[in-house]
Amino acid sequence: MKIGGGGALTEAVKNAAPEASIHSFSDEGELMAFAGKHIFQVVFFQIDGDEGKRLELAEKRLLRLIPGINLIIVAATDKYLREALRLHASGYIEGDPDEDKVRAELNNLLYPLRRVA
Repeated sequence: MKIGGGGALTEAVKNAAPEASIHSFSDEGELMAFAGKHIFQVVFFQIDGDEGKRLELAEKRLLRLIPGINLIIVAATDKYLREALRLHASGYIEGDPDEDKVRAELNNLLYPLRRVA
């Protein structure tokens, strides 16, 4: 599981999915370098005040690199909801991420998780 962002989101994911291998990135270059070498199935993208630049990264690079990835957008408001739908995101968390919101998204993924050796 990969996380763009950190802090409360990382803690919420750790609490909701303690068995998951979690990597948090605040730098898109680090995320993309990691994505090119590792298999993962869920990405949480936290959009703060960057006006959707992370969604642009997701669309132009990450979704093309890893088809079938579960992209979950985390944003303070519903401002990016339409864009998330256009990208066929697996989920959307509005407001502060917490364990219950994260668990709800993980329990309703668009693409089922596969066992990875």
